[in-house]
Amino acid sequence: MRRLGPLLVLLGIFACAAGKPPQDATRDDTGPVAYTMVENQKSGVEMPRISLPERPDVEQRVNEQLDAHAASLMCLDPEPGSYNASADVTHAADDVFSVHVGVSYYCGGAYPVNHADSSITFDLRIGEAVRFQALFADYERDGAGIARAYIGSLSAEDLEGCEDVLTVEELDEHFFAYTISTEGLRVEPSFPHVLEVCNRDSIVPFDELRAFAAPGGILTRVADAAPEGS
Repeated sequence: MRRLGPLLVLLGIFACAAGKPPQDATRDDTGPVAYTMVENQKSGVEMPRISLPERPDVEQRVNEQLDAHAASLMCLDPEPGSYNASADVTHAADDVFSVHVGVSYYCGGAYPVNHADSSITFDLRIGEAVRFQALFADYERDGAGIARAYIGSLSAEDLEGCEDVLTVEELDEHFFAYTISTEGLRVEPSFPHVLEVCNRDSIVPFDELRAFAAPGGILTRVADAAPEGS
């Protein structure tokens, strides 16, 4: 037992170290949903991992999806490609976890991608990512009104030179990337390279979207918890 003692101590130290995030990881344990920013071993992108000790099944599902998303943010063939990505948590409350992910890359082909939004938002009640259309009660019916709310949030400077692109008809042909914050829904269309210059991100106030939101969904929950007038 005397010989085993030091060995058991060492094993305990290694086990504790393996379960901890890197020492330079950024932690936020102050909000309703605690998380740690961790560098993905495959892509090198820092992505959050949540901590929900009272719901370990949800924690595992969400973190698996976050890790998979981080691992995808790279060129498949690193030579001669380059890939830059950054992630920031925009909401970690109301059983909602929203991460803004901005990327730029050149992985071969005719043109580089100077900016793209690869954000992801989770409903922590079920542990799944939520598509933009699923924020709303009936997107097929209300898509035009939702697009008008987005256009209405843009400034004259945003619209300059893109008046023929940032229209209800054109937006209906492309999907939106989004994140959630207490100020509103941050929305950005995902136009192809030829129209990339008109990818404008804007915060649409909750008051402009409440009528379209899915009852009990993540947009409704955050809107109800937000300060009045948001």
